[in-house]
Amino acid sequence: MNLWSKAVSYAKDAQIADLSIDGAIQSGYAAVFNACLAVLAYHRLRTGTTKNHHENVFAGVNAYDIPGLENLIPESTEIRSLRKGSMYDPVLADETDRANTIKWMLDSLPKMHSAFVKWSPHLGAGLAQP
Repeated sequence: MNLWSKAVSYAKDAQIADLSIDGAIQSGYAAVFNACLAVLAYHRLRTGTTKNHHENVFAGVNAYDIPGLENLIPESTEIRSLRKGSMYDPVLADETDRANTIKWMLDSLPKMHSAFVKWSPHLGAGLAQP
């Protein structure tokens, strides 16, 4: 599953010690976003590129009631605002923001991986661990 592989790759990037704070936030967000896209793709869904498509991706995954991801929407909204700020606004993120993003990523990805294992043990067993 290519989207899951991208998520794992972004997760590794986010944890590179010498990566800038903005780079870590961008990569951490991309890791969870791609994992969510993988969840939707598994269920033969996709959001397209309409306005608010990132919100729609997180809302779509939230609908599957993955254990431990009950706060996916508010948490993704918070991290998405950090991502947007790091891309477009002069507001500087700090080490706490980096840590929060990585914590969110490291908390979310294993739960989605577990969901894949539950939905399809054969597929889930073949997916790289986050």
